[in-house]
Amino acid sequence: MNGKSIVEYFEGIILNEAVMEKFQFIAANLILALVSLIMTMINFIVDRGPAFACLFLALVCIANVVLSFVHKYTYIFARIIFVLELFVVLIYFIISGNPEGFSANWIILLPSCALILYKRKIGTVISTFGLLLLLFFYYLPWGESFLQYDYSEVYMGRFPILYFTLFMFALFFDVVRQMTYDKLVEVQDEYKTLYRRDALTGVMNRYGFDAELKSLIINEDYTIKQLVFMIFDLDHFKSINDTYGHDVGDIVLRESVNKISQITKGKVCRWGGEEFALLMTNRALTANDIDGYCKEFAKNPIVVDKLSLHITVSIGAIIVEDNVVPSIDKLYREADECLYLAQNNGRHRAIIKKSA
Repeated sequence: MNGKSIVEYFEGIILNEAVMEKFQFIAANLILALVSLIMTMINFIVDRGPAFACLFLALVCIANVVLSFVHKYTYIFARIIFVLELFVVLIYFIISGNPEGFSANWIILLPSCALILYKRKIGTVISTFGLLLLLFFYYLPWGESFLQYDYSEVYMGRFPILYFTLFMFALFFDVVRQMTYDKLVEVQDEYKTLYRRDALTGVMNRYGFDAELKSLIINEDYTIKQLVFMIFDLDHFKSINDTYGHDVGDIVLRESVNKISQITKGKVCRWGGEEFALLMTNRALTANDIDGYCKEFAKNPIVVDKLSLHITVSIGAIIVEDNVVPSIDKLYREADECLYLAQNNGRHRAIIKKSA
């Protein structure tokens, strides 16, 4: 995998919220499993209680990673299990206090992890529950009765305040992160729209057309009984620019888009210069229908100020049936060959071919 493909791969992850969420969940479980295995080895020498707790956490995290790849429902199950396992281990650490009261400090990771992995609403609920646990065990006499470690009064008094502070920091930065992400997606969508649109006519350009055609062909849920690809070429358009100027030519191009769209009832793409393309599916079109488009376009002139311009078109069209879609390159090439024949046989006509 080259450098460019790696960048594109991670861009795809970042800009797809669902994929990013799953990626973060798997990464968090892998990191936590690695740390837990390291702590298991360290604690096994010192105190086997925390060692077994860390080993339990590591094994469940590894299981979560596996479940994330099996099915979407096992992934959802893994996300629930992850929260439960964290609270089980953290409650054990708080109660046991092993080793020397340090293990309870791991709970300060809860707010940031919860907000990153479960978004703001659920993450806030998880973080708040963690704060309530600390208040229960450190501030209430009944909760303190469960503690097996003699925490200092200063520690129990101040640690929940530290947790709350970190929670508020995590919440603030999550709000900023979400606003930044939303803006990034908005700008990305605007960029895609501009990149795929022709600035003059406002319709799709060739890049946008390619993307739409590819997504249609790979859509397994859509049955293509008939696919028709057409290229319209404005006959002798250069003479309009030479005679009346490019301003008039630009208006003719925009009006031609509207005209083709009205005649065909299809989505028009600016193929390049004075050429426009259409892709229509499952319309049961015949060669006579396409030839009719050619005649219909020439019926009424295009009016620009006081000019009345009678413009004709040549059409190259490919008809594909029975859900047998050729390669995109072949589709384009055959339509272009048909258009070339139409232009060289006197223009103002349609040449149609059924693709094998």
